[in-house]
Amino acid sequence: MSQSSIWVLIAGDNDAAIWTSQAGTSKILQQIRHQPDAGSDQLGAFAWALMGELSRGTLNKGCDGIIVMADDRMLKALRKVMVPEVKKLLVAEIFANQATISAIPKEKVSQTEWGCAA
Repeated sequence: MSQSSIWVLIAGDNDAAIWTSQAGTSKILQQIRHQPDAGSDQLGAFAWALMGELSRGTLNKGCDGIIVMADDRMLKALRKVMVPEVKKLLVAEIFANQATISAIPKEKVSQTEWGCAA
């Protein structure tokens, strides 16, 4: 019997992390950094790149559900580029300010270490 895996995307303006939570443990799958480029829609471009990563996870059956945590601007940008396969697995959108997003660990930790003991 396979256990479900929930992916959590935590996104700031120029960096993000995708975590997985499965069987009571959490681990970071990927860190994504965006190098701003003058003259283009930076937030939209980064949102599109993040959506591509989430989409690959759904196509590869890497996750059974998705939670997105970002500030209001990034949540809006992600909604604009959301593809059907990601939308179908979206469990929650969680608003977080930049201070909260930047305080989230970007390296591997277990739920117990992160203060979320099962």
